[in-house]
Amino acid sequence: MAMPSYTDLPFGCPPEDRRSSWTEERVAKLKELFAENLTFGEIAKEIGGFSRNAVIGKAGRLGLKRGKQPPPQYAPRPRPRPRSRQTPFRASRVSILQTERIALEPEHVENPTSFFDLEPHHCRWPISGSGMSTLFCGTDKVGVAYCLHHCRLAYQPPKRLTRSELEIQLRIRKRAA
Repeated sequence: MAMPSYTDLPFGCPPEDRRSSWTEERVAKLKELFAENLTFGEIAKEIGGFSRNAVIGKAGRLGLKRGKQPPPQYAPRPRPRPRSRQTPFRASRVSILQTERIALEPEHVENPTSFFDLEPHHCRWPISGSGMSTLFCGTDKVGVAYCLHHCRLAYQPPKRLTRSELEIQLRIRKRAA
């Protein structure tokens, strides 16, 4: 008689693994190791011939339950410092800026430049127009995207509010919320 192939056997198992593996001795060993608080993986290795999941299943069918273990205690994480709402100025911009708020009068641009005529050293401050017909300042820039005049306009330090101005802004925000 020819030996049956593994595909003819239940679940494709070799013959020695088809037997009813949970003998009374193995069940007793499972209960003993479970009482010693071994992990299911360790129990499976100790008994031999079972996967971790098979041991978990058998323990569940036998009604073996472990008490709820408290979650591991970790040291509390330090809270991150709240970020400032204002981004600090870069060092290259600080040298250009004045420390006081500046009130600049309207400018007279001597050399307006179109988008297509802009060079790498030209100021990128838009003067008039929109889209491709926009005219830019065009004077020499100072380390950033703009000339000195437009840097002072673009990078002004924040205005300090008086107490009454601050209270008004808070009331407005509360109404909006």
